[in-house]
Formats: sequence, C-alpha cells, structure tokens
Amino acid sequence: MSDTPQSAPSLSDAPRGAPDPGAESLSSAMRSAFNVLRLLMIVLLAAYFLSGLFRVGENEQGLIVRFGKLRINSNSEDASAVFPKGIYPSLPDPFDEKVLVQGSSQRLLIGTFSIPIKDKDRGKKLADIVAQPRPGQGLAPGVDGYMITADRSIAHGLWTVEYRITDAEDFVDNIGETPERFEPLLQRLTEDAVLRTVSGLSIETVTRTNQNESGVDFTRVVADRLSASLDKLHSGVTIINVIADTTHPAGVREAFTRVANARSDLKKVQQEAKQGRAELLNRTAGRRADVLLTLIDQYGAAQATGASNERLAQMLAEIDEELEQSEGEVAVRIQDARSQADDIREGIRQEYERFVELRNQYHKYPELMVAGCGATCGWKSSGIERTNFFTFRAPGRSRF
Repeated sequence: MSDTPQSAPSLSDAPRGAPDPGAESLSSAMRSAFNVLRLLMIVLLAAYFLSGLFRVGENEQGLIVRFGKLRINSNSEDASAVFPKGIYPSLPDPFDEKVLVQGSSQRLLIGTFSIPIKDKDRGKKLADIVAQPRPGQGLAPGVDGYMITADRSIAHGLWTVEYRITDAEDFVDNIGETPERFEPLLQRLTEDAVLRTVSGLSIETVTRTNQNESGVDFTRVVADRLSASLDKLHSGVTIINVIADTTHPAGVREAFTRVANARSDLKKVQQEAKQGRAELLNRTAGRRADVLLTLIDQYGAAQATGASNERLAQMLAEIDEELEQSEGEVAVRIQDARSQADDIREGIRQEYERFVELRNQYHKYPELMVAGCGATCGWKSSGIERTNFFTFRAPGRSRF
C-alpha cells in the first residue's frame, strides 16, 4: 500500500449524463410552490366571484346597481328592480354595487317647534319640560321654537314621524340609499305640513282637544299632507303615524290651567245634567222615552210649519202608538186614565139605562110619573149629577 494520500472526488470525476440531485431538489420545490400558488389563485378567484352573492335579509329590500343602472329582478312579475328576502347571484365589486334598504318602520323626532331639551329631560312630557324654571323671562328669539295658531296664540310642540320605506326602487332613484340621506328632507316637509295645519286651528285645538272643528285629529291632517308631499316626489316612503306632544308657553300656564279647570267643571255639570235627564226620562217613559220625545218634537214642528190635518192626525196616531209601548209613570197614568174612563163609561151606561127605564115608564104612565117626579127628576151617578131629564111643555106631555 502506498503512503501517498488520495484526493476527494470532484464534479469533473462524476460520470457524464448523471442527474444533478441539487437541481432536481430545486426544480421539485419550485413545482410544488407553483402548484400551491396556482391552487391559492383558484381559491382566491373563486372567493372573489362568490363574494358577488347578494344576500337580502328579513325586513330588507335589495337593489343591484350595474354600471350606474339598476338591474331588473328577473323573478319579478312586474319587472321591478327590488330583490326580496333571499340569496341572488351577482358580479363582485366593482362591477355590481349592492344596496340594502331597511323595510322596518323608523322614527324621526322633530324639535323645531320646541324649546331646547337637555339630555336628562329626554323622554319627559313637553309640558313638564316647559314648566321647569328657566333663566330669563319669555321666549328666547332664535333659540326657542314655537307654532302660531289661528287665534294668534303660541304653542310649543315636539313631533314624531313614524315612516317605512315601502318602495326601495323609488327611494334610491329619487331620494338616496340610506334613511340618513332622507331624514333632512322629511324634517322640512313635516315642518311645512305642521305650519299649514296649525295656522288654521285654535290654541285649544292644538294643545287640548287635538281635534279640529270636524272632530278629526289634527295630527292626521298633518300626516295626510306629509304623505301627499312625499307621493309627489315618488319617494317610496309611507307615513305610518304622526305624533304630537304640544303645550302652551310657561308664561300663560296659570291662565290655561284655570281654563282647563273651568272646562272640567263644565263637563262634570253637563254629565250630571245628562245623567239626571236620563234618569228622569227613564222614570217617566222607560226605554222608549227618547223616541217618544222625538215624535212629540216633530209634531210640534209640523204644527209650527202649518202641516195638513191629515199629516197631523197621522203623527198623533204615531205618538199614541208609541204611548202604548211606554213604561214608567206614563204607563201608570195611562192605566189610571183608562180606569177612570171605564168608570165614567160604566156610570153613563147605568144612567142611560135608568133614563130609558124611566122614559118607558113615563110613556106608559105619564101622569103617575109626573106626580112622582114633579117638574124635575134627578139623581147622581159616578160622581156626575144629571137633572131635568124631563121638561114639560104642557101638563101631561113631554118632549120625548
């Protein structure tokens, strides 16, 4: 064995045409990385297109804007652009813009006609807030809001408008995409409707009765006017209700309180009078008292206007028929009158029979009857006195 050291094999000593392990490892790693990247790109591409799915929830209306125009819902029978609750395919952003419009009812509080309200007073009645002590006297121009009524009085008011977006297509086309864009317009339209309505009403109507001369709640009038204005704009909004919390200014609170107390006393007296009238009529004629009074009033009016005798006789017959059905004291008095009439008729009948008997006797025995009765013959029956049934022209002859 030689002591000469052997050198390490070099690449030049490798057989020609043999594969390079390093290159193969690098190539395999690059292929794996490319496959992973390709898979990741496919997943990202699928996720991108799946992101275009449009989900519309409960109480929502969906709209799809494609290149600035609303996309028509192919499932809609009336070619509407509104998508109801469900999941719909669409292109991802930026090709399709998805708009969701809330369909649930919403409320807007309008304090234009009220004094400034602090956070701690939120939820209180406006009358209680106005009654609180405030620095200074009277109204502060530019700070306190108020309404002017037809009788030149002043009233404060907090107005609440409850509305719902019922047509999302009209709403997005003509108003905007969110309620926040719509509520400034709603406030201006409500203020206009309030001013036009309150300016024709009295202060009592606005702050007390809440009803106009025709008995209609004036807040309903405000709601109708507001709805008409929104319909002209094709806003797609429906007004559900308008609520008013109104009160008079603090400076005239005492005067209004006295008026309110007087009205309360008046109503109490009127109620007591109505109850007394009802009790009296019920005691007098029973349940048919009102009908009987109406017939009597109509008969009096017919007499005053010169109605014909036939018409008056017909109305009297109706009154008599109603009296037959009456109850209470009227029925008792009618029964008493009938009893007395029966007694009188019976007495007259007996008198008549006695008269006929005496007449027959007189025809048979005139001289005897004259001698027995003299020039007169009388008797009493049923409390009624009858005399001079026989008056003689000559002795032995009578008028009968």
